[in-house]
Amino acid sequence: MKKERQSNIELLRILTIMGIIVLHYNNPIIGGGIKFAKEGGLNFYVLYFLESVFINGVNVFVMISALFLSKTRRRKIYKPIELVVQVSLFAMITYIIQALLVGWTITPRTILSSLIPLNYFVILYSTLYLISPYINVLLDRMSDKGFRSMVWLLLVLFSFWPTLIDFLNEALQKQWNSLCTVAPGGSQWGYSIVNFVLLYVLGAYMERGLFCAGKWKSGTVFSLWMACVFVLVIWARINDKTGYLSERSAWEYCNPVVIFSGMLIIELFRRWDIGCEKWINSIASAAFSVFLFHGIFIQYLRIESFVNRNLFVMLAHIACSVVLIYGASFAVHVTYHAVMNPIWKVIEKRIPLPDIDPEVKAVE
Repeated sequence: MKKERQSNIELLRILTIMGIIVLHYNNPIIGGGIKFAKEGGLNFYVLYFLESVFINGVNVFVMISALFLSKTRRRKIYKPIELVVQVSLFAMITYIIQALLVGWTITPRTILSSLIPLNYFVILYSTLYLISPYINVLLDRMSDKGFRSMVWLLLVLFSFWPTLIDFLNEALQKQWNSLCTVAPGGSQWGYSIVNFVLLYVLGAYMERGLFCAGKWKSGTVFSLWMACVFVLVIWARINDKTGYLSERSAWEYCNPVVIFSGMLIIELFRRWDIGCEKWINSIASAAFSVFLFHGIFIQYLRIESFVNRNLFVMLAHIACSVVLIYGASFAVHVTYHAVMNPIWKVIEKRIPLPDIDPEVKAVE
């Protein structure tokens, strides 16, 4: 797999995880950037713009995975196990560091509690990883016309319609979630296996060369991506004025504009052939570790002290924060894998588990 890594896509991974750091910089609960920024000011709208640029981050990660996973039907059982273990160990390390900094009492009970892998992305991604070979069987047997029809049906049922219901909920201050096609509780804002499967299918759709943007000029693709960003900025402000209930419909992962913007940015990077650059691939290899570990740093960035200062000061603070967090997380990534990779090799050798492969015939 390392030989097949395309540095243009790996660079997109790096930029995407940096964008997710920006999202959490802005997040009212985690970093608070948008919450602390003076509403209606220049900095406020710049943060809204950055939020709209990077809100497709999780979608991009899933669709990038589909570009490669859709080519093969074999999956290692140990892969999701390793991801979940990494989540647990990082959560425990994060808890211990925070406890020492804040002065919390560390007990065996709190240590055990911190090991619970409470990470929706990893759970959903692992689920998708395990079922994706069977999705591939279905997709491989479809004609291009059938594939295209299915994609539009899935988009209508699980993107356009749920987002419309969410927008009406916000605009009319109603709760019509029972009309949603994802779950009785509503769209889940895209935090669902339904959305992950949709994104996987779209990634496979792009890999087969059926995405219409593949036939457009790069300037047209970029212009459409920028149009999506500005639509999301305006949509988010409409949400503010109508009074969003919990998550803005503009910035939910199942929003068709968010999904389309992710597909467009992937299309742009796929056209950028930079060959195989080992340094890019090496930095990108830490993306998952950055995703898991970056949250511990954000709360110490003193964001409220910078978001209302000069625009260039705020942007410099965001840029420096992103680079430093990625660098620190990269160091954690290197240390973790230097310790754990030999351990996993021993475990996999002594306790071999069969791969998932729909093509393997049952023994009679």
